Amino acid sequence: MTVDDNNNSPESSLWKWCLTAICIGIMVYGYYFYSESETDSIGSLVGKNLIPAIFGWLLFKGIIARNCGKVALRISFLALFFSLIAGDLIGYARLKHEALLMLSEMRQTVSSLSSELNTEGNVSTPSQTFTTTTKAEGALGKMAGFINKVAGDVVAAQNDYLLELDAIGFETLLDVNRIARDRTFDESNVMIQQAKRIVEKYRNRSFSYLDEMRTHIFSLDVSEDSQTSMLKGFDRTFEENKAELSKMWALEKNIVTEAENIIDHLSSTKSRWEIEGGQILFFYDEDLTKFNTHVMAIAQLAKEQEEGQQNAAEKIEMGFLEIEDIFD
Repeated sequence: MTVDDNNNSPESSLWKWCLTAICIGIMVYGYYFYSESETDSIGSLVGKNLIPAIFGWLLFKGIIARNCGKVALRISFLALFFSLIAGDLIGYARLKHEALLMLSEMRQTVSSLSSELNTEGNVSTPSQTFTTTTKAEGALGKMAGFINKVAGDVVAAQNDYLLELDAIGFETLLDVNRIARDRTFDESNVMIQQAKRIVEKYRNRSFSYLDEMRTHIFSLDVSEDSQTSMLKGFDRTFEENKAELSKMWALEKNIVTEAENIIDHLSSTKSRWEIEGGQILFFYDEDLTKFNTHVMAIAQLAKEQEEGQQNAAEKIEMGFLEIEDIFD
Protein backbone atom coordinates (compact mmCIF):
# COMPACT_ATOMS: atom_id res chain seq x y z
CA MET A 1 0.00 0.00 0.00
CA THR A 2 1.38 3.44 -0.94
CA VAL A 3 1.18 6.54 1.22
CA ASP A 4 -1.43 8.07 -1.08
CA ASP A 5 -3.55 4.94 -0.76
CA ASN A 6 -3.70 5.36 2.99
CA ASN A 7 -5.21 8.84 2.94
CA ASN A 8 -8.36 7.70 4.77
CA SER A 9 -6.53 6.66 7.95
CA PRO A 10 -6.81 8.89 11.03
CA GLU A 11 -3.09 9.62 10.99
CA SER A 12 -3.09 10.64 7.33
CA SER A 13 -6.04 12.98 7.98
CA LEU A 14 -3.98 15.01 10.42
CA TRP A 15 -2.28 16.99 7.67
CA LYS A 16 -5.69 17.96 6.24
CA TRP A 17 -6.86 19.34 9.57
CA CYS A 18 -3.58 21.13 10.13
CA LEU A 19 -3.63 22.55 6.60
CA THR A 20 -7.21 23.75 7.02
CA ALA A 21 -6.38 25.42 10.34
CA ILE A 22 -3.28 27.11 8.89
CA CYS A 23 -5.17 28.40 5.83
CA ILE A 24 -7.99 29.76 7.98
CA GLY A 25 -5.40 31.33 10.28
CA ILE A 26 -3.71 33.05 7.34
CA MET A 27 -6.99 34.55 6.15
CA VAL A 28 -8.03 35.61 9.67
CA TYR A 29 -4.63 37.23 10.10
CA GLY A 30 -5.14 39.02 6.80
CA TYR A 31 -8.44 40.43 8.04
CA TYR A 32 -7.45 41.50 11.54
CA PHE A 33 -3.75 42.28 11.44
CA TYR A 34 -2.36 42.55 7.95
CA SER A 35 -1.77 46.22 7.15
CA GLU A 36 0.68 46.24 4.25
CA SER A 37 -1.53 45.13 1.39
CA GLU A 38 -1.71 48.11 -0.97
CA THR A 39 -3.17 46.46 -4.06
CA ASP A 40 -5.80 43.99 -5.19
CA SER A 41 -3.98 43.18 -8.44
CA ILE A 42 -3.85 39.39 -8.72
CA GLY A 43 -0.65 39.52 -10.76
CA SER A 44 1.11 41.57 -8.08
CA LEU A 45 -0.20 39.36 -5.28
CA VAL A 46 0.93 36.19 -7.07
CA GLY A 47 4.45 37.56 -7.44
CA LYS A 48 4.49 38.84 -3.86
CA ASN A 49 3.28 35.62 -2.23
CA LEU A 50 5.07 32.99 -4.31
CA ILE A 51 8.27 32.91 -2.22
CA PRO A 52 6.45 33.00 1.16
CA ALA A 53 4.22 30.17 -0.09
CA ILE A 54 7.25 28.07 -1.01
CA PHE A 55 8.92 28.59 2.37
CA GLY A 56 5.65 27.95 4.18
CA TRP A 57 5.08 24.80 2.19
CA LEU A 58 8.60 23.52 2.95
CA LEU A 59 8.00 24.04 6.68
CA PHE A 60 4.59 22.37 6.44
CA LYS A 61 6.08 19.46 4.54
CA GLY A 62 9.00 19.03 6.94
CA ILE A 63 6.98 19.27 10.15
CA ILE A 64 3.49 17.96 9.39
CA ALA A 65 3.27 16.37 5.94
CA ARG A 66 6.46 14.29 5.94
CA ASN A 67 4.64 11.08 4.98
CA CYS A 68 2.16 12.55 2.49
CA GLY A 69 2.21 11.66 -1.18
CA LYS A 70 2.66 13.91 -4.19
CA VAL A 71 -1.02 14.73 -4.62
CA ALA A 72 -1.35 15.82 -0.98
CA LEU A 73 1.78 17.92 -1.22
CA ARG A 74 0.53 19.64 -4.38
CA ILE A 75 -2.79 20.34 -2.69
CA SER A 76 -1.07 21.72 0.42
CA PHE A 77 1.14 24.05 -1.63
CA LEU A 78 -1.78 25.40 -3.64
CA ALA A 79 -3.88 25.80 -0.50
CA LEU A 80 -1.16 27.77 1.28
CA PHE A 81 -0.44 29.85 -1.81
CA PHE A 82 -4.06 30.80 -2.45
CA SER A 83 -4.65 31.40 1.27
CA LEU A 84 -1.85 33.97 1.28
CA ILE A 85 -3.39 35.68 -1.76
CA ALA A 86 -6.85 35.51 -0.17
CA GLY A 87 -5.46 36.96 3.06
CA ASP A 88 -3.99 39.86 1.12
CA LEU A 89 -7.27 40.46 -0.71
CA ILE A 90 -9.20 40.33 2.56
CA GLY A 91 -6.68 42.66 4.20
CA TYR A 92 -6.87 45.04 1.26
CA ALA A 93 -10.67 45.04 1.29
CA ARG A 94 -10.71 45.83 5.00
CA LEU A 95 -7.99 48.45 4.57
CA LYS A 96 -9.99 50.02 1.75
CA HIS A 97 -13.14 50.10 3.87
CA GLU A 98 -11.31 51.62 6.85
CA ALA A 99 -9.46 54.11 4.63
CA LEU A 100 -12.65 55.34 2.97
CA LEU A 101 -14.37 55.53 6.35
CA MET A 102 -11.45 57.52 7.73
CA LEU A 103 -11.52 59.74 4.63
CA SER A 104 -15.22 60.45 5.18
CA GLU A 105 -14.58 61.41 8.81
CA MET A 106 -11.63 63.60 7.80
CA ARG A 107 -13.84 65.43 5.30
CA GLN A 108 -16.37 66.11 8.07
CA THR A 109 -13.58 67.30 10.35
CA VAL A 110 -12.19 69.68 7.72
CA SER A 111 -15.69 70.97 6.97
CA SER A 112 -16.29 71.62 10.67
CA LEU A 113 -12.86 73.17 11.04
CA SER A 114 -13.50 75.53 8.13
CA SER A 115 -16.78 76.66 9.63
CA GLU A 116 -15.17 77.26 13.03
CA LEU A 117 -12.21 79.24 11.74
CA ASN A 118 -14.18 82.31 10.74
CA THR A 119 -12.47 84.10 7.84
CA GLU A 120 -13.98 87.41 8.94
CA GLY A 121 -11.81 87.31 12.06
CA ASN A 122 -14.78 87.08 14.39
CA VAL A 123 -14.44 84.98 17.49
CA SER A 124 -16.34 81.73 17.11
CA THR A 125 -17.23 79.22 19.76
CA PRO A 126 -16.85 75.68 18.38
CA SER A 127 -20.26 74.10 18.04
CA GLN A 128 -18.69 70.68 17.60
CA THR A 129 -16.43 68.93 20.06
CA PHE A 130 -13.55 67.38 18.15
CA THR A 131 -13.05 63.92 19.59
CA THR A 132 -10.46 61.20 19.13
CA THR A 133 -13.26 58.62 18.82
CA THR A 134 -13.82 57.50 15.22
CA LYS A 135 -15.80 54.86 13.36
CA ALA A 136 -12.66 53.61 11.62
CA GLU A 137 -10.81 50.82 13.39
CA GLY A 138 -7.23 49.68 13.74
CA ALA A 139 -4.28 51.86 12.81
CA LEU A 140 -6.36 54.00 10.44
CA GLY A 141 -8.89 54.62 13.19
CA LYS A 142 -6.15 55.75 15.57
CA MET A 143 -4.72 58.00 12.88
CA ALA A 144 -8.17 59.50 12.27
CA GLY A 145 -8.51 60.12 16.01
CA PHE A 146 -5.11 61.79 16.02
CA ILE A 147 -6.16 64.05 13.13
CA ASN A 148 -9.37 64.97 14.95
CA LYS A 149 -7.35 65.88 18.04
CA VAL A 150 -5.05 68.10 15.98
CA ALA A 151 -8.10 69.75 14.42
CA GLY A 152 -9.53 70.39 17.87
CA ASP A 153 -6.24 71.89 19.04
CA VAL A 154 -6.17 74.20 16.00
CA VAL A 155 -9.72 75.39 16.67
CA ALA A 156 -8.98 75.95 20.37
CA ALA A 157 -5.79 77.91 19.61
CA GLN A 158 -7.53 80.04 16.98
CA ASN A 159 -10.37 80.88 19.33
CA ASP A 160 -8.00 81.69 22.19
CA TYR A 161 -6.09 84.01 19.86
CA LEU A 162 -9.22 85.81 18.67
CA LEU A 163 -10.61 86.03 22.22
CA GLU A 164 -7.44 87.74 23.43
CA LEU A 165 -7.60 90.23 20.58
CA ASP A 166 -11.25 90.80 21.36
CA ALA A 167 -10.46 91.30 25.05
CA ILE A 168 -8.20 94.28 24.25
CA GLY A 169 -10.78 95.69 21.83
CA PHE A 170 -8.54 95.38 18.78
CA GLU A 171 -11.55 95.09 16.45
CA THR A 172 -12.54 98.62 17.52
CA LEU A 173 -9.08 100.12 17.03
CA LEU A 174 -10.07 101.95 13.83
CA ASP A 175 -13.64 102.59 14.85
CA VAL A 176 -14.42 106.28 14.28
CA ASN A 177 -16.38 106.68 17.53
CA ARG A 178 -13.54 105.18 19.56
CA ILE A 179 -10.98 107.39 17.83
CA ALA A 180 -13.14 110.41 18.60
CA ARG A 181 -12.80 109.59 22.31
CA ASP A 182 -9.04 108.98 22.07
CA ARG A 183 -7.60 112.17 20.58
CA THR A 184 -4.32 111.67 22.52
CA PHE A 185 -4.07 108.17 21.00
CA ASP A 186 -2.74 106.78 24.27
CA GLU A 187 -5.39 104.06 24.32
CA SER A 188 -4.74 103.25 20.65
CA ASN A 189 -0.99 102.81 21.20
CA VAL A 190 -1.58 100.54 24.20
CA MET A 191 -3.93 98.38 22.12
CA ILE A 192 -1.37 98.13 19.31
CA GLN A 193 1.42 97.02 21.64
CA GLN A 194 -0.87 94.46 23.25
CA ALA A 195 -1.89 93.16 19.83
CA LYS A 196 1.76 92.79 18.80
CA ARG A 197 2.46 90.72 21.92
CA ILE A 198 -0.59 88.52 21.31
CA VAL A 199 0.39 87.87 17.68
CA GLU A 200 3.95 86.96 18.71
CA LYS A 201 2.70 84.76 21.55
CA TYR A 202 0.42 82.65 19.35
CA ARG A 203 2.91 82.63 16.49
CA ASN A 204 5.48 81.03 18.79
CA ARG A 205 2.88 78.59 20.13
CA SER A 206 1.92 77.45 16.65
CA PHE A 207 5.53 76.81 15.67
CA SER A 208 6.14 74.94 18.92
CA TYR A 209 3.08 72.79 18.24
CA LEU A 210 4.35 72.00 14.74
CA ASP A 211 7.79 71.09 16.10
CA GLU A 212 6.21 68.84 18.75
CA MET A 213 4.15 66.97 16.17
CA ARG A 214 6.86 64.35 15.71
CA THR A 215 6.70 63.57 19.44
CA HIS A 216 2.90 63.25 19.22
CA ILE A 217 3.26 60.82 16.31
CA PHE A 218 5.83 58.76 18.24
CA SER A 219 3.41 58.50 21.16
CA LEU A 220 0.58 57.27 18.93
CA ASP A 221 -0.43 53.69 19.71
CA VAL A 222 0.07 52.24 16.23
CA SER A 223 2.58 49.87 14.68
CA GLU A 224 6.13 50.96 14.02
CA ASP A 225 5.46 50.75 10.27
CA SER A 226 2.45 53.07 10.63
CA GLN A 227 4.49 55.52 12.70
CA THR A 228 7.28 55.45 10.13
CA SER A 229 4.80 56.09 7.32
CA MET A 230 3.24 59.02 9.19
CA LEU A 231 6.63 60.49 10.02
CA LYS A 232 7.75 60.24 6.40
CA GLY A 233 4.62 62.11 5.31
CA PHE A 234 5.11 64.69 8.06
CA ASP A 235 8.78 65.23 7.24
CA ARG A 236 8.06 65.44 3.52
CA THR A 237 5.71 68.40 4.02
CA PHE A 238 7.30 69.90 7.15
CA GLU A 239 9.18 72.72 5.46
CA GLU A 240 6.21 73.56 3.23
CA ASN A 241 3.87 73.66 6.23
CA LYS A 242 6.34 75.75 8.18
CA ALA A 243 6.57 78.21 5.28
CA GLU A 244 2.77 78.43 5.07
CA LEU A 245 2.60 79.01 8.82
CA SER A 246 5.23 81.75 8.56
CA LYS A 247 3.29 83.41 5.77
CA MET A 248 0.05 83.27 7.76
CA TRP A 249 1.59 84.92 10.83
CA ALA A 250 3.43 87.45 8.66
CA LEU A 251 0.05 88.55 7.32
CA GLU A 252 -1.32 88.84 10.85
CA LYS A 253 1.70 90.86 11.92
CA ASN A 254 1.49 93.12 8.88
CA ILE A 255 -2.17 93.85 9.53
CA VAL A 256 -1.27 95.07 13.02
CA THR A 257 1.60 97.10 11.54
CA GLU A 258 -0.67 98.76 8.99
CA ALA A 259 -3.21 99.52 11.72
CA GLU A 260 -0.36 101.11 13.68
CA ASN A 261 0.58 103.13 10.60
CA ILE A 262 -2.97 104.48 10.42
CA ILE A 263 -2.94 105.47 14.09
CA ASP A 264 0.48 107.13 13.68
CA HIS A 265 -0.80 109.00 10.65
CA LEU A 266 -3.91 110.18 12.46
CA SER A 267 -1.81 111.19 15.46
CA SER A 268 0.70 113.18 13.41
CA THR A 269 -2.05 114.96 11.44
CA LYS A 270 -4.68 115.35 14.19
CA SER A 271 -4.91 119.10 13.54
CA ARG A 272 -5.65 118.45 9.86
CA TRP A 273 -8.75 116.29 10.09
CA GLU A 274 -12.08 116.15 11.87
CA ILE A 275 -14.85 113.65 12.42
CA GLU A 276 -18.19 114.45 10.87
CA GLY A 277 -21.14 112.16 10.14
CA GLY A 278 -19.25 109.11 11.38
CA GLN A 279 -16.36 109.73 8.97
CA ILE A 280 -12.84 111.14 9.18
CA LEU A 281 -12.57 114.16 6.89
CA PHE A 282 -9.04 115.28 5.96
CA PHE A 283 -8.35 118.89 5.08
CA TYR A 284 -5.60 117.98 2.59
CA ASP A 285 -5.66 115.42 -0.21
CA GLU A 286 -2.16 114.13 0.53
CA ASP A 287 -3.22 113.19 4.05
CA LEU A 288 -6.30 111.42 2.71
CA THR A 289 -4.22 109.60 0.10
CA LYS A 290 -1.78 108.31 2.70
CA PHE A 291 -4.63 107.23 4.97
CA ASN A 292 -6.34 105.36 2.12
CA THR A 293 -3.04 103.70 1.19
CA HIS A 294 -2.83 102.07 4.61
CA VAL A 295 -6.53 101.12 4.58
CA MET A 296 -6.13 99.47 1.16
CA ALA A 297 -3.01 97.67 2.41
CA ILE A 298 -5.06 96.10 5.21
CA ALA A 299 -7.74 95.10 2.68
CA GLN A 300 -5.05 93.50 0.49
CA LEU A 301 -3.59 91.59 3.44
CA ALA A 302 -7.06 90.33 4.36
CA LYS A 303 -7.55 89.22 0.75
CA GLU A 304 -4.24 87.32 0.84
CA GLN A 305 -5.38 85.61 4.04
CA GLU A 306 -8.60 84.53 2.36
CA GLU A 307 -6.74 83.29 -0.72
CA GLY A 308 -4.33 81.35 1.49
CA GLN A 309 -7.22 79.65 3.26
CA GLN A 310 -8.83 78.85 -0.08
CA ASN A 311 -5.58 77.39 -1.43
CA ALA A 312 -5.20 75.29 1.71
CA ALA A 313 -8.76 73.99 1.33
CA GLU A 314 -8.11 73.10 -2.34
CA LYS A 315 -4.86 71.34 -1.41
CA ILE A 316 -6.66 69.28 1.22
CA GLU A 317 -9.38 68.37 -1.27
CA MET A 318 -6.74 67.27 -3.79
CA GLY A 319 -5.23 65.07 -1.09
CA PHE A 320 -8.64 63.49 -0.47
CA LEU A 321 -9.07 62.81 -4.18
CA GLU A 322 -5.62 61.22 -4.40
CA ILE A 323 -6.49 58.88 -1.52
CA GLU A 324 -9.78 57.99 -3.20
CA ASP A 325 -7.92 57.22 -6.45
CA ILE A 326 -5.62 54.82 -4.60
CA PHE A 327 -8.57 52.79 -3.35
CA ASP A 328 -10.73 52.94 -6.51
